[in-house]
Amino acid sequence: RMLFRIFLWMTLGPRLSSAFLRSRSLIIRKSAMTTSHNMAYEVEEKFQFSDTPTVESRLKELGFVPSKQVEFVDWYFDTDKNEMSLQDCWLRFRGRSNVDGDWELKKGQGNTSTGTTVYEEIVGEEAISVTKTILVDGGCKISEQRADDDNGFDAPPLPDFASDLPLQAFCRLETKRSSWEVDKEWPTQTHAGLSVDLDVTNTGYSIGEVEMVVDDRDQIKDANKRVQSLIAELIEGSAPCEGPATGKLEQFLIINRPDHYEACLEAGVIKRR
Repeated sequence: RMLFRIFLWMTLGPRLSSAFLRSRSLIIRKSAMTTSHNMAYEVEEKFQFSDTPTVESRLKELGFVPSKQVEFVDWYFDTDKNEMSLQDCWLRFRGRSNVDGDWELKKGQGNTSTGTTVYEEIVGEEAISVTKTILVDGGCKISEQRADDDNGFDAPPLPDFASDLPLQAFCRLETKRSSWEVDKEWPTQTHAGLSVDLDVTNTGYSIGEVEMVVDDRDQIKDANKRVQSLIAELIEGSAPCEGPATGKLEQFLIINRPDHYEACLEAGVIKRR
């Protein structure tokens, strides 16, 4: 399974908040299916929040109800020289435990003529196979012994065919996610078709995401407007606050691996804010 994600970096307006903070990234994800009539486009935008009860209360006022709650763990892997992330390639294992989950690789495809950043996402053992190719092509010595401590994380084992890769876990993030959807009995269906995820990590970092799925590329522009409209309603009336939101992994690097983060900035993998 392969997904293509397009990140549109946006200029933020003055309407930011202490409880809600808009992210700079809007994601348009194209799911590559076996037949063209099964293709779907997920239009997403992230926002940061600091007060879960406040955002949940606002969602209820807008006609949303909780649909599910899940917990998962992400382990991110790289070599001790950060050879994957410095190529804008991010390998992770996501699951409920270190043996129950899926390998995922987000592989940077560069920028388009409009300044958007495109990622290819590969899931399953193919993610490991592609990772091995990237490292070998980059001159990495795969005969090097893999670190045993994984920086203190109880990390998932690599598949047998990739056990010679010098990869180790550099990040472990636990996430509690609550998902919200519009109540079908709500009098007005202004936000019908939109869904919201609220994530809180074990580090105390909170970030939300508004998403809408459409079946046709021509519907993306309208979906984008509806996503942004909902976020505007969520932050309405909040006090101004400076600075853009950051993703969960980027926040982890800033706090726990500043040298790694600075290297990604220098390589142009992460945008300077």
